[in-house]
This record gives sequence, structure tokens and C-alpha cells, in this order.
Amino acid sequence: MAKRHTDTGIFDQQWFQQLKPEYKCFWFYICGKCDHAGIWDVNLPLAKFYIGSEKIGGVDDVLKLFEDRIVDLGNDKWYLKKYVSFHHGETLHQNNNFHNSIIKSLEKHGLVEKDKESENDYIVKSEPGDKKIIKKTNYSRKLNRPTLDQVKEYCKERDNDVDAQQFLNHYDSNGWKVGKVTMIDYI
Repeated sequence: MAKRHTDTGIFDQQWFQQLKPEYKCFWFYICGKCDHAGIWDVNLPLAKFYIGSEKIGGVDDVLKLFEDRIVDLGNDKWYLKKYVSFHHGETLHQNNNFHNSIIKSLEKHGLVEKDKESENDYIVKSEPGDKKIIKKTNYSRKLNRPTLDQVKEYCKERDNDVDAQQFLNHYDSNGWKVGKVTMIDYI
């Protein structure tokens, strides 16, 4: 049985507030029934049965209502546009077995493309063939080592008793890491 996270902020979003109760239930139903790549095998009669409402319209009505959130992939498959980025992040890593299965599923529908900056990463698209790519987090950002004067100024602003030279010596000696993670910003 798959376990799903729910965005509790959805109740504060106007688009969701304006939905009739049966469509709110429908949204949660398809979010729970789609696969790990956000693709749902369309079965409106079953959805109506589980929701307990015949008030759900037909395919065209539902797609029109959720036009900014669902893409009809054809062959009775729908794609929840923001599902993957919400559950798995905006960049999928080929060397992660779970991400790899999502990549394969999305590739079938043209919903992912190889990241030009990283040989093992894929970027999730919002629609098939869409050149507009969901914003990617930049993991390759490098730390610009601060100068002694910058650290002194920073310590002066914070009114702390940190010795700037000792600070620089410490982080120079450990490769500018906090634990095992390379520091992105010393501030």
C-alpha cells in the first residue's frame, strides 16, 4: 500500500476553496490513486463510487475544472502536473533506484528531460513536449571563500566574540564543511 503526503496548505488556496465538496474529494482521490509519477489511470465510474457522489461530471468537465493541474495524456491517462515536484523534488537523480522508476514512467509520456548540466539528473516537465521546465534547484552552487575583512565585518555586525582569523583557519582546514556537507554560504 502506497503512502502519500498531503499539502495542508491546499485548504488555504483559493482554487481549492472554490471547489464543490465532491470535487475536493475527487482531487484527494486521484492524488491517492495515481502512481508514483503522478499518472492516474482514468476511471471516473470507480472514482464516483468511492467518493459516493454521482455529481462528478464527465471527463471534459473534470479536465476543464482542473485545467491548470491535470494534463490529459490520452489512452485514459492523466498527469498531475505538480505531483512529482511536491513528492520527490524538481530534479530526479538517475542513480536513485526510486527516482529511476519515476524517470522511466515519465519518459514514456515525454514528461522528463535529461539535465544538460548533470549527467545523472533529469528535470520534470509540466506538460509533454513543454519547453518550459519546472524550476530546478541548483545543487552545484559553490561557496565563495570570504576574506578576512569580510568575516571581521560580519562578526562586527553580529556583535559576537568570534576571532575572524580562527574562523577562517578552522573552515579552511576542514574544506568548508559543516559535518559532511559542503558549506554554501558562511553567513
